[in-house]
Amino acid sequence: MKWWVAIAGTAFAAGFVFSSCLVPPTRMPTPPIQTQEALKILNHSSYVDSHNYFRVVGEVQNVSTRNTKSNRVTVTFYDSQGTPALTGFNNCFLQILRPEEKSPFEVVFAATPPAENYKLTTSCQVASDEPYRDVEARDFRSQIDADGSYRVWGTIVNEGSRELQLAMIFGSFYDGSGKTIAVGFTLADTLPLRPRGTSGFTMVIDAKVASVISTYSLQAEGH
Repeated sequence: MKWWVAIAGTAFAAGFVFSSCLVPPTRMPTPPIQTQEALKILNHSSYVDSHNYFRVVGEVQNVSTRNTKSNRVTVTFYDSQGTPALTGFNNCFLQILRPEEKSPFEVVFAATPPAENYKLTTSCQVASDEPYRDVEARDFRSQIDADGSYRVWGTIVNEGSRELQLAMIFGSFYDGSGKTIAVGFTLADTLPLRPRGTSGFTMVIDAKVASVISTYSLQAEGH
């Protein structure tokens, strides 16, 4: 698995970005494994973005001994009496996690929830197949744009032997204490991505958290 950590830099680029990722469910059913034995939430935080969406973001890790898929995080809000008031969920960004691998996650609500307290739970399934990790993000840089958003751009390389219909880059963004305060993902600018082929990419993070970003890490996955 490839991880990179970078300090905020300066430069310019243009491109597009997706703000959330919901991995399609697999077609063949597989037996679930117990949440507490499979996925661990490493850290999380929340914020209201520039469009008034409420975002719960963080990272999970596969702490089991088997590959997992359909790695889902559910957020449940509780009122002052401890009664569930609102629930939302989303799959983690990486579709398959090997043992010890991590993935960003994000659960988005259309408006600020009516309750203050929330709890995170996880679920997943055993995966018999392997993820395609022969892709790498290189020569990436970052800057805060004129509108206050945080932009990361660079090159993604297909180092393997398969042509990729999808080549995705995922980002986890941390504050000075190492806490995840934002996540993001984007696609390669040029698809399909042939073996040994390269493409540019750009990822943009909302201005509401851009000024607090201290470091970030990138992962790549192909399909």
